[in-house]
Amino acid sequence: MTESSPTAPRTRVWARATLALTLLLAGYIGYLLVETYHAQAERQDQARVTYERETLSLASILGHAIRDAEAQLDDLARSSMVRVYFANRDRGMTLEYGLRANLIDI
Repeated sequence: MTESSPTAPRTRVWARATLALTLLLAGYIGYLLVETYHAQAERQDQARVTYERETLSLASILGHAIRDAEAQLDDLARSSMVRVYFANRDRGMTLEYGLRANLIDI
């Protein structure tokens, strides 16, 4: 085909249309990639915030549980029943002969 043939302008139009369509498609794919990246980054930020909230919540629950256990241990340490148990044990009392009753009280 030569420049003067009637199909030459049609071929150039198709080439330009193909180039334009290729550039448009490449631009759209680029846009989709950028949007996907931003959406993924936002989801990661949200996941990080959720993780931090859950971690703080669990830390608070664990702190309360530890404080409760400390309070129970303090109550047990101050209990006269514990002192009586150890006093009876030191006197030679065994579980079969009365020490078990002290243990049940505790």
